[in-house]
Amino acid sequence: MTFDPSEFFRLANELALNVDNEASLRTAIGRAYYSVLLQAREHLGIPGRRNIHGRVIGGLRAVDRTAGDQLEKLEMLRGEADYELLVQDPFHRNWRSNWTAALSYAAYISGKLQGLRRPPSPT
Repeated sequence: MTFDPSEFFRLANELALNVDNEASLRTAIGRAYYSVLLQAREHLGIPGRRNIHGRVIGGLRAVDRTAGDQLEKLEMLRGEADYELLVQDPFHRNWRSNWTAALSYAAYISGKLQGLRRPPSPT
């Protein structure tokens, strides 16, 4: 049975629900990102894992510029959540606010993916 990446989004929402625990909010951002990244990868038919983040962002931009830009913003938040112990950008130090932004980006991307037709497979 194939894993449904929207389950990551469901988990992200559970983690962030009425919680101001930084670790939970950081983890929720990461799960939201991977949920839409995997959905976009499948929708676009992009194989493999090598350079997958950039390839999916680029592929999504090719069919919907704004959705690709939002995925890149979400990837940046995920990177800060996963790698930065003290985020340098003072506007990104509030994890509840970061989660709100991540939620908005992920919802936008998911909605766009629902409305996009799958591009033809390369022959």
